[in-house]
Amino acid sequence: LAGIIGNLTDRILQGFFLPAYQDQGFLTRLAQGYVVDFLDFKLPLYGKLFPQTGGHWPSFNVADSCICIAAFLLILSTFLSEKKSKKEQEAETKA
Repeated sequence: LAGIIGNLTDRILQGFFLPAYQDQGFLTRLAQGYVVDFLDFKLPLYGKLFPQTGGHWPSFNVADSCICIAAFLLILSTFLSEKKSKKEQEAETKA
């Protein structure tokens, strides 16, 4: 539900924040919604190292990046908690 509301908000408000879409009507903006939460950076050094990219760092979606990082940390925490519990068990058996 939150994703649907966020998507509609992006589509409705993009004409106010993106000057290229201000001339279009409300229904047109709603029907032709574009992704607006991607980040695109132009880095001069990156353009010199990889001229075929035109200096643009690969675009990425902030929300998807956060989900992937959180999933990785969750998986990592399960392995770390198992090691800790094994150490505690060894300490208990020795005592």
